Amino acid sequence: ESLLKGQKLDEAETEITSLKELLQVEEGPVFSGFKEKISEKESHLSIAKIRKEMEHLNTVEQLGAKLQSLSSVNHEDKEEVAKLIKDKIVNITIDEAQLQMNNKQFSNAIELVKEALHYASEHEKLLSFQERIVQEQSAFEEAERNRVEQAMVAAAQEDLKNKTAAVSVDSVDVYVDEYGDLHVSGTVKNIAT
Repeated sequence: ESLLKGQKLDEAETEITSLKELLQVEEGPVFSGFKEKISEKESHLSIAKIRKEMEHLNTVEQLGAKLQSLSSVNHEDKEEVAKLIKDKIVNITIDEAQLQMNNKQFSNAIELVKEALHYASEHEKLLSFQERIVQEQSAFEEAERNRVEQAMVAAAQEDLKNKTAAVSVDSVDVYVDEYGDLHVSGTVKNIAT
């Protein structure tokens, strides 16, 4: 127990394993109390190891694996540690999904959130962030449709201008020569695009 309190987890694990091996061959009421106590300390050790390892885990996959390993542990702190892992999964996911949203990669952001929802399915912060992604995606798509529509209108107006008002007359000189022929000359300017 002193090894667990001192966070000497590897030494504690070695001690627990040795004691389990010694008691494995022993039977009787005296030893059953020891076996229960060792089982309890083993659960405590598992929780302590998961807490310590969790500090160094930075991906949803790694944290998800730790959450899965926690399911086999029977300890009073199990729910608290599970919540810590889920919160870390949510925070990592939101940070990564926000980067995807900033780059207008809404589908990638939604996939990241869906993956995290496998581990933290009822997490309010994650569910509301998923809604925000969908709303921003819809707003972006609507804005894109409007931009495309405006570009199409501008192109049609430009095309009409090119077909109907592509030139302008700068100057016109008209005169009749000595033979009675009419001569027209001038300059025109192309204003088509």
